[in-house]
Amino acid sequence: MAATLLVPIAPAASAQDQVPSPGWWFAVDGGWLPVPAAFVAGPDVTLAYVPFLSGAVVELSVDGGTARSASGQAIGLSDEERSQLAEPGTHELLTTETLGDQTTSKSLTFTTEGTTSAPAAPAQTTGRSADPGCPTHVDSRNGNLVSHCGANADSYVPDLANASTEDLRLAVAYQEATLDFCRSDHSGYSRDTQGQHIRNPSIAEPDVLTPEAAATPRAAVVNSQGEVVGAFYNSIPMPNLGSVPRAHQHHGRPKVMLHIWCSTELTEAFQTKHLEQPRLDGPITIGGRPAADVLGTGTPTATDTRTSAP
Repeated sequence: MAATLLVPIAPAASAQDQVPSPGWWFAVDGGWLPVPAAFVAGPDVTLAYVPFLSGAVVELSVDGGTARSASGQAIGLSDEERSQLAEPGTHELLTTETLGDQTTSKSLTFTTEGTTSAPAAPAQTTGRSADPGCPTHVDSRNGNLVSHCGANADSYVPDLANASTEDLRLAVAYQEATLDFCRSDHSGYSRDTQGQHIRNPSIAEPDVLTPEAAATPRAAVVNSQGEVVGAFYNSIPMPNLGSVPRAHQHHGRPKVMLHIWCSTELTEAFQTKHLEQPRLDGPITIGGRPAADVLGTGTPTATDTRTSAP
């Protein structure tokens, strides 16, 4: 599956010192995000390549044309190359690094959708609702739609009416596990210096997030009263989350993050806006209806069984 870049911003030359590690990167919001093996974008995309061999001479060729080189630094697209890539169709960028007797080559497939400066919006997976104010891309590793805005800056609300039953069941499984954590006593967690999170450094971040792992997050969000209102999870990469959760990625950082809020209502649990107060009483609901009624027998309907508040 191709990843779609919505908002290319800033020339590579002005931001190269922000490019953190070897490989192809594209500019977004003044920061950088890694480019997958193949992707789709508009013609104004800003790309830069960082060599894997530190200090190597890098030769860059566009569509099999004459290569040009740069030594020991990131190499970006020239105006002529950007103009060439603005032509609709599929293009190939090829880099060859040479350092002493070491040589390595990398290629990137680049498909341009048109000749205007505004790239086309991605095809939405069923059940997803895009926030037009937040650029997104589809993670080619798992098919997740990832926002480039922080959780509280994105007004995404799940479109449950168009989500498949399978996706709703998966979301409920994550929600139920998070509710188990929200209702726990949070022993072993302590407030960070900013006072907005609690963390338990003894808990390792999962290699792949699962509903089981969601019950023991490494970190959580607290409100001004010190109540836990949600957990957040990092995973490289995330598994396929289905169409309900919306992961997000901070500028140029490879980690993808997911917030799940402490609410028995599925819509609220997976909204991206911060939850102000936890909602822990009663069974899990989907659009106000009991999950068991929406999804049928056997659906998790976690109920708050605490005898006292944590």
